[in-house]
Amino acid sequence: MAEKFIGKYRFVSSENFDEFMKALGVNYLLRKIANAASPIVEFSLDRDVWTLRNISTFRTLEISFRLGEEVDEVTPDGRHVKTVFTYENGELKQVQKAVKPGEKDSIFIRKLEGDKLITSGGFLQLQSANTLIHCLLV
Repeated sequence: MAEKFIGKYRFVSSENFDEFMKALGVNYLLRKIANAASPIVEFSLDRDVWTLRNISTFRTLEISFRLGEEVDEVTPDGRHVKTVFTYENGELKQVQKAVKPGEKDSIFIRKLEGDKLITSGGFLQLQSANTLIHCLLV
């Protein structure tokens, strides 16, 4: 049941996040800001519409979606993508397909381990520069 993701999660740590952003083409300054952020990740559900918020002192990013339906999204690094969220095998999967030719498609898979939200991210075209992000339920 995807509803188990509802809640707020506090950022704890990440692995390879800078390398992941570098592979996306994110500039040095934005990478430094992103690496310094300690966001709160919040999932909420209103009927069948999910909202995912990444809340930090720098800015809040929000996307609303229905599972299995494509939505337009502007990523934190400014890419325009078509995003689809699905729930499979206890995991919330987010696939971002770049609109602009030459930009990378990405995927994020979120799973819960007790009170921990574990997010793994990578690219659809290649399996390098993956990142792992750990958050705790608030």
